[in-house]
Amino acid sequence: MTDPEYKPSFLARLATLATIGVVIIQIMMAIEVRPHAASVVLIFIPAFSFMAVAGIYYLFKGKPSGADSVIASGLYRAWSVSVIGGAAYSLFV
Repeated sequence: MTDPEYKPSFLARLATLATIGVVIIQIMMAIEVRPHAASVVLIFIPAFSFMAVAGIYYLFKGKPSGADSVIASGLYRAWSVSVIGGAAYSLFV
């Protein structure tokens, strides 16, 4: 387990924490937000913050490799579900 290829990088761990934070903020805002602002809060804020996280990672590290590629695929799924869930919530509220 000391092989660096099996340990995620600092930026991958930071991206995971940022994703968890944005999803928590998104859920808290879904509870408190008014319907007319739901699309802005639940779709655009997560989408732009996830683009910023991915952009910072690619700026410093390039394409994910090794353990980071496993984390990246999970983060892409979480980001997609978060934005699609926010869109569905804003349509039905």
